[in-house]
Amino acid sequence: MRTSTFVPCLLLLAASACRQQVVVYECVDASHADAADAGSTTMDSGGLDAEPMDSGPADVGPGDSGQPIDSGACDPFCFTGVDVSASVVDVGEFATLTPIVNAANGVQWTVRLDLSEVVAERPVGRPVFATGDAEVLLETTGSSAAQFRVFNVAPWFFETRFIITVHVREVGRAVEQSQTVEVVVRGNVLMSTGAEGRIYAMGSDGLPATGGGVYANGTLISQFVQAPRSMVLSRDGSLLVHDESMNLPRIKRFTLTGADVLADELEYTDGSQNSLFRFGSTTYAMAELPDGSVVFPEYAFSGPSGAPKSRLMVWDANGSFVREVWAPSPEEDWRTAATAPNGHLVVVDREGRSATRYDPSTWQPAGLILDQLSGTPYGLHGTDDALYIGGSNYLLEASWAGGGRAAVSGLPGSSFIWRGMTGYEGGRLLCARDSQTDDTNIALIEDRQFVRWFRKPGGPVTTPFSLVYLH
Repeated sequence: MRTSTFVPCLLLLAASACRQQVVVYECVDASHADAADAGSTTMDSGGLDAEPMDSGPADVGPGDSGQPIDSGACDPFCFTGVDVSASVVDVGEFATLTPIVNAANGVQWTVRLDLSEVVAERPVGRPVFATGDAEVLLETTGSSAAQFRVFNVAPWFFETRFIITVHVREVGRAVEQSQTVEVVVRGNVLMSTGAEGRIYAMGSDGLPATGGGVYANGTLISQFVQAPRSMVLSRDGSLLVHDESMNLPRIKRFTLTGADVLADELEYTDGSQNSLFRFGSTTYAMAELPDGSVVFPEYAFSGPSGAPKSRLMVWDANGSFVREVWAPSPEEDWRTAATAPNGHLVVVDREGRSATRYDPSTWQPAGLILDQLSGTPYGLHGTDDALYIGGSNYLLEASWAGGGRAAVSGLPGSSFIWRGMTGYEGGRLLCARDSQTDDTNIALIEDRQFVRWFRKPGGPVTTPFSLVYLH
């Protein structure tokens, strides 16, 4: 027998009121009562009991000290747990939930699932799970197991924890026991593209996140950008996008609750009230500090003395301009910046092929991490433990202390550029490379090793610039 239950997203908030149901089975010995009490409810008259001890026979039913508890004489079955085939799944992947049941001979039981609660891991201020985010399938497979699956996700689907209540019911009696389990569904990955002039989303299954075919090719943002390059998932859950269009370069903030929801733009002037990005110079990655400040590396064509020089542009969490930090020398070509959860800020010099840590409290260099890179650096991603950097024909992991580096092994191909990077579920890494084949341009990296190509054919993105994981 196969029965399917589709849970429309509109009903998910109502489902969140459900909680685990616990049925307590009491074993009561009906065959013996204390002889002196005789079942009377009359209060004692105040006199002493005539007998030092009750003279009736001892209880011998299940549950007494001489008998094993739950011997089977009272309850026909006991629901002790749930075997979950996978606690973390991709979009479209089934998680099989198999109840662990101890049942007496001949006792039949069935299983059903309820979606009890849906919790987005991040951000705090974002709606937990909105209508249109995804479809949820709860399906029984025979009488002894059930399956859970999330599919048809919208482009803005975040990594989400689903709390599922598993009900086991004895056939023939109104007796039901329940337990809850959790399954995490990995979020989408966003890709910025200059050639197509859009930001696309793909599910953790590697396919375009079309939301049931509503969003063509997984398009998230199109009408408000012309040449999107670098992106940052802000701590408030919004998406910051650097649009390097020659006509209207801007850093724009989008609300991820639907397609093309433009919230605002970062202030468009610097300390001298000059407009920013005047020449549309390419920036590969901007960064966000722990306090929400945004750091944008730019190769400015007019430094303090009039000569070309690089600078960092800094805005506060509200998008207001704070300061600019000029490079120590005109030779430095700043195009990439990244932050780590531990607060480290890294700036990459494309000309010197080096990566330097900066102290955001003083805006002074705080140590060289990498130099003498074999080719031009582009992509950058920081974790608490390490810094990852990609460029022409290389992907490296470096220690924050500086000096140590290790190459990512097993990379297929020999001539390409590693551009955008993002952290992925489970401490892994996704890296975008310059490729004209859509199923070989995003690599999944784990423990400094190439695991597989992440993206499946789905078009039309050929050369993604920047990646963001929605978690």
